[in-house]
Amino acid sequence: MIKWVESATSSYPIDIEFRNWESAWALEALYVVVYEIRILAEKADRELASNGKTPEKLKAAGSFLMKVFGVLAGKGPKRVGALYVTCQLFKVYFKLGTVHLCRSVIRSIETARIFDFEEFPVRDKVTYMYYTGRLEVLNENFPAADNKLSYALKHCDPQSEANIRMILKYLVPVKLSIGILPKKSLLEKYNLVEVLS
Repeated sequence: MIKWVESATSSYPIDIEFRNWESAWALEALYVVVYEIRILAEKADRELASNGKTPEKLKAAGSFLMKVFGVLAGKGPKRVGALYVTCQLFKVYFKLGTVHLCRSVIRSIETARIFDFEEFPVRDKVTYMYYTGRLEVLNENFPAADNKLSYALKHCDPQSEANIRMILKYLVPVKLSIGILPKKSLLEKYNLVEVLS
């Protein structure tokens, strides 16, 4: 597995080829590859750690995904894939404890004129708002955290109870900090009663 992760994060296969494509016809395939690179890197790091070696594959995967983001962030139809890669980068950075690295990606998404947030798929917008909301919590900017996490909750698939619970785990304390008490029925439904204790 570790050898495969090394070859998967080499610079050639995705970023060089994808850079030359004019359309976004292969985005779905790219999403699968990007996701699998992150998951395999996490597994490889667990394997390395269990063998007493330094886990370093997820960090390498993050560097590679940043290159993919750079390719997608240009003009043209491929840019719609940039938010998916951003969300995968957030997962890498939060797992590694390097959340400060999220800032440069956020700046690219929020300040570039080529991005219209409403163009992106709902699932990516929800994930993006969840992670940026968590960052606002870390920065103790609770009104901004409330806006972002509330957006994530409002647009989250109602069938995705695990995702709703993850959002509420941060949103409930944020609401409490600004003086809003959640309904007990909501806390009971998502097994979050301990948040009030």
